[in-house]
Amino acid sequence: MFQTFITALRSNPVDGETSVFSLKDRYVKLEELNKDDEILGVVIDVTEDVRRRRQIEAERDYDPLTGLYNRRGLEIRLSALLDKPETLGCYAVIMIDADEKMYENKKKRKESGI
Repeated sequence: MFQTFITALRSNPVDGETSVFSLKDRYVKLEELNKDDEILGVVIDVTEDVRRRRQIEAERDYDPLTGLYNRRGLEIRLSALLDKPETLGCYAVIMIDADEKMYENKKKRKESGI
């Protein structure tokens, strides 16, 4: 029964995390220690760590006003996509230079306290 649980758990890995798996609305990390023919397994709840890290990454990669990728976020996402071109099929990238909106954007940020 436990082996079935672990097998099912391992079928839900979390992208970008090592040995971390999704369990309903939680994230858990599996650690194993092998000694001779015995295995000791530890399951650690890392939900708060994963959520905190994802929040920091979102703040780093997205513009808070528009919700769109900022330059860094776009570069990271495009790099990840282009590393595996076989998964893309056909694709297009559109980039808009919004320098003329800079004044308006700064004004909205100031008004919203961002």
